[in-house]
Amino acid sequence: MAAAATAAAAGGGGGGAHPQPQPQLPARLRLPLCFLGVFVCYFYYGILQEKITRGRYGEGPDKEKFTFALTLVFIQCVINAMFAKILIRFFDTARVDRTQNWFYAACSVSYLGAMVSSNSALQLVNYPTQTVNS
Repeated sequence: MAAAATAAAAGGGGGGAHPQPQPQLPARLRLPLCFLGVFVCYFYYGILQEKITRGRYGEGPDKEKFTFALTLVFIQCVINAMFAKILIRFFDTARVDRTQNWFYAACSVSYLGAMVSSNSALQLVNYPTQTVNS
């Protein structure tokens, strides 16, 4: 009896080999933390994107402006798709998807148009101006 009380006081809880679950982030902190994470990542993404699209490439006096906005969007979309596939494979439970395919097609086309327009605009205006005006 004394051993059980000592184990319970030490955090053993009488379960033996079962570790205690780690406390989760309080619900009131999850939204601000997620907001901050999205904001910081999106801001850094914009800075990197601006460096790519506004940079000059080549050697010597014949440096060229970036003109491959469509290629950049294609590479971003491929990486996004691979990352999403990995997340779905490892973290999503088996659920039936009842979403109609035309919703996915409409989202994809609008995303592609927004990304091409955004990358093309970065060649003309800086990232903060583009973000504020969108």
